[in-house]
Amino acid sequence: MKKVFSVMLLATALIFISGQNHQAEADWQVVGISTYLSIRESPSIYSREIVRVSNGTILGRDRDEAIDSQPGWRHVRYGYNTWGWAAEKYLRWVD
Repeated sequence: MKKVFSVMLLATALIFISGQNHQAEADWQVVGISTYLSIRESPSIYSREIVRVSNGTILGRDRDEAIDSQPGWRHVRYGYNTWGWAAEKYLRWVD
């Protein structure tokens, strides 16, 4: 019975994960800032700030290129499920 429950739980988790719209496939690292970088609600310096991150913070990358193609901005994930926009000039690709 425990084995069946474990398999069902795993299957449910995989379905949930595959159904999410935004999944990170690689990472960005915050670089070149002296105080903090604002992660914003939309790709504009006038947009509402969601969170502030410091140098060295690792951010997930959105694999949807259509969303991630705003000039000068990258759609990023902070933490488990917080999505926002970061200025591209302060991000470095991490392998």
